Amino acid sequence: LKLFEKGVVVLDEVDVLLHPLRSKLHWPIGTRLPLDFTQATTSLSSVSTPGGAALRKTTGMRWRIPFHILDAIFYPSTGRCTADWSASRTALNTLQQIKTVIEDGYREQKLQR
Repeated sequence: LKLFEKGVVVLDEVDVLLHPLRSKLHWPIGTRLPLDFTQATTSLSSVSTPGGAALRKTTGMRWRIPFHILDAIFYPSTGRCTADWSASRTALNTLQQIKTVIEDGYREQKLQR
């Protein structure tokens, strides 16, 4: 028991250790719960099925966040995004600020095309 209290573990390949499907650290104990932000399920009261209200599943934020990050990276060179940001002035201003910083980096030769 002292080994667990005073021992040190060196972990390598953190991406594999923290992966929810491949890691042996995520032992399935207890109730099975979905990953955070993976999928949101909302009921539609106006549409009914023989078993009750129909459920609509939407893509969770977990799967959309990487695309938004890539939008910020590629927007300065392409001027396009995967999402429609026309309704969000804050998002458009942020993308423009990122574009300005990246262009400054090119001009000052701190970034390479």
